[in-house]
Amino acid sequence: MAKNLKITVFGDSIAKGIVFRDNRYQVAQDNVIALLERHYNVSIENMAQFGQTLRRINDRQLVQRYLRRIDEAENNLAVFCIGGNDCSFDWNSVQHTPSEAHTSATTPAEFFELLKENVSLLQSRGVHVMILNLPPLDSEEYFRKYIAEKYDPERVMSFLKEDIANIYRHQEFFSLMLTKFALTNGCSLADIRSRFLWKNDMRELLCEDGIHLNERGQRVMAEAIVDEVSRDPYFAAFELKAASS
Repeated sequence: MAKNLKITVFGDSIAKGIVFRDNRYQVAQDNVIALLERHYNVSIENMAQFGQTLRRINDRQLVQRYLRRIDEAENNLAVFCIGGNDCSFDWNSVQHTPSEAHTSATTPAEFFELLKENVSLLQSRGVHVMILNLPPLDSEEYFRKYIAEKYDPERVMSFLKEDIANIYRHQEFFSLMLTKFALTNGCSLADIRSRFLWKNDMRELLCEDGIHLNERGQRVMAEAIVDEVSRDPYFAAFELKAASS
């Protein structure tokens, strides 16, 4: 976002810019990172991966590997755009034993501890951290286009207690965790979710699968980040000027 700010993104398919189009996943040309790079005329290191979770980031020691190669004399910014896969369930296990308790890919307690561990490690090395909360999903479309096409919809609905909104609420809980963590642990917060929730046409910003952002959604996300950066005191020290259009 500024030429003297070294930016690295740890994220999942949202930060990767994945869209669901023509019944397959692909990277949008005008994805959120590309839009921000053009807006600020900078290069952003994007370590986001499809299916990424915070547990995988930790298991692969991506933060430790990042810290081994940074120049601590630089102004380093690490951005976390993560949580959408962590809050998801193993729907195959769910369909086989819908009456049993199932936990998300990363439990809320584990998610909080892993976030605290990795953020504390980064901050101890002078890296500033920005955390994005989660753009909302569409439970009905996610269930129809993804779950019901791959798993037994009746058995999954039994697990959900016949309330499809439980998918949304579970994701909302993880987004709230990210928000609260950022506000209480010295991180910058990019409140992406509020920007989407405020829009009457939110569904039109999502792909058919109900979870990935389409090109319009990618642009809304980029605009939200630009607004958040413009109000964040941390970034006041940098030359945050948009590139000429």
